[in-house]
Amino acid sequence: LDALRSHTHAKEDVTEEFLEARLGPARAFALLSAPAGRAARDAWILCPSIGQEHGNLRRLEASIARGLAREGRVALRIRPDLDPDGALPAMDLDARIAEVVDAASVLRERGLSVRGVFGAVSGAMVACLVCEDLGVDSLAVVEPVRRGRQYVRESLRRQAVTDLMSVSSPDGLSPLQQLEADGVTWIRGVRLTQPSYERLAAADVVEALRSFRGRALLLGI
Repeated sequence: LDALRSHTHAKEDVTEEFLEARLGPARAFALLSAPAGRAARDAWILCPSIGQEHGNLRRLEASIARGLAREGRVALRIRPDLDPDGALPAMDLDARIAEVVDAASVLRERGLSVRGVFGAVSGAMVACLVCEDLGVDSLAVVEPVRRGRQYVRESLRRQAVTDLMSVSSPDGLSPLQQLEADGVTWIRGVRLTQPSYERLAAADVVEALRSFRGRALLLGI
């Protein structure tokens, strides 16, 4: 089994490995991309998304991780561990932040300095919220969620439209109404609790970055 944990892409001169370490309270997996046969200069962390969109971002994250590795850097991607029913971890901003903090500890234990963080969409929000606490000097984000309230409200609205089209809510409650009534709802198969909703709604990237003095790259599509 140990032999299956790593693979070298000969054409790209990149080695990828699933580490034994598990990250955060949801015990996410750590996938390391590194230059093959060369010492790495430093490391980047690719921050995980909060909601279902992470599946659409895997190809982008893989391309960025391997690109960093070709440039002589280590890139660590964070992959969610499914529960026994195959469901994704809950929408939990603090859990995603904890995974990034643990990832930084894993990299530093391997003697690597964490140079920067990357994220896309809600993962970009995670990157923006952790960059200063991690002490990184570089931040790269794609289409960042600026305010958590807007993101979570839009996610709930989209789920409400899906429910109307599929008649999947027999009690007639919208996802937001269900959240208020039961303290939990589901958005595209991902659980959202009332405390997690309130935490997300309070997140403000603009405010969090006011004191960041490192280099930042912002990409919009």
